[in-house]
Amino acid sequence: MIRNIFLILCTLTGVTSGADEPPFKDVSSILAPILEKSELPSLAAAIVLGDEIRGIGAVGVRKIGDPTLVTLDDKYHIGSCTKPMTATLVAVLIEDGVLKWETTIGEVLGKKIRSIHQDFKNVTIEQLLVHIGGFSTTPPQKIWLEAYGNQGEMSARKQRKIFVSALLSEKPAYAPGTKAEYSNQGYAVVGVMLETLTKTPWEKLLKERV
Repeated sequence: MIRNIFLILCTLTGVTSGADEPPFKDVSSILAPILEKSELPSLAAAIVLGDEIRGIGAVGVRKIGDPTLVTLDDKYHIGSCTKPMTATLVAVLIEDGVLKWETTIGEVLGKKIRSIHQDFKNVTIEQLLVHIGGFSTTPPQKIWLEAYGNQGEMSARKQRKIFVSALLSEKPAYAPGTKAEYSNQGYAVVGVMLETLTKTPWEKLLKERV
C-alpha cells in the first residue's frame, strides 16, 4: 500500500534565530520536486526549532485517483517514529566522537556477543540505518516469539540484547550491502550498539540527547 508521508525536515534543540534571520514560512516549494520523483500521493513536512514550528508545507493529493489536494489541516498517520529518532541519536553521538558511520557490529558487539555470524561482523551502523545490513523484513519466527514472550519479565534493555544476540547468530538473509530491505531488526541492533558504547539504556539516551 502506498501511503502519504509526513516528515519533520529538521529538529533542533537549543537553537535561536538571529535578529536578522527571517522566519521560515511555506516549504511546499521544497517538497514539490521531491514528490515528483516519488510514487507517493502526497508529502508534508515541518521545520522545527526547539519547540517552535518555523516552517510547514504540504503538496499532492489525498489519494491516488482523487484530485482532492492535501491541506495542512489533513491528518497523517505517523509510524515507525523510533527510526528517525534513533538515526538522529546516532548522528548526535557521531558528532560527540562516540562512533563513526563506518563503525561495525563486530567492533562494538564482538566481545559482548560471541555468537555473531561472520557475515554480520563488518556491517556498519550506516548500513543498518539505511536497511542494507542483511536483515529481512520479517525476523525469524522463533526469535520473534521468544522476544515477544519475554515482555514484562525482564528489562527492555535485556530483552533487546537477547533478541539481537539471537538475530546476529544466524546467517544474514542476503549479503549485506547488496540490496535494500526494510527491516526493524537493523534498528534493534543499532539500539544495542548505542547502549553498549554509552553504557546507557536506549530510552534514557533518547530522552537526554534527542
